[in-house]
Amino acid sequence: MQDVVDYIYQKTTKPTDIANLAKIVNSAASAGDESAKDILRKTAKDLYFNIAAAIKQIDFGKEGATLVLSGGVLTNIKIVSEIIIKKVRAELPAITAIQLCREPVKGAIILALRNSVS
Repeated sequence: MQDVVDYIYQKTTKPTDIANLAKIVNSAASAGDESAKDILRKTAKDLYFNIAAAIKQIDFGKEGATLVLSGGVLTNIKIVSEIIIKKVRAELPAITAIQLCREPVKGAIILALRNSVS
């Protein structure tokens, strides 16, 4: 396991390398591998910790805010996003957590097309 951690933190490791590794871990978890599930659970908890720390620095007042989960791991690895959404609901009641339903570029294209017509 330490070899994997060392690999991830090497300066030569690219984001695509990490994304490919995440796919492998997710496949193993989906096949029932408990170690892979543990890795994904820990990943979710670590990501939530960082999200919560950032959110707690901002005063959203009574209105609250929406947290949109986007990015490869958060949109493609269900166990990670489910854990984060569950923890946000339980521990950050002023925040509504949702998953990105379509890539931002699609919205940008729609806006560009609308603006080009007028």
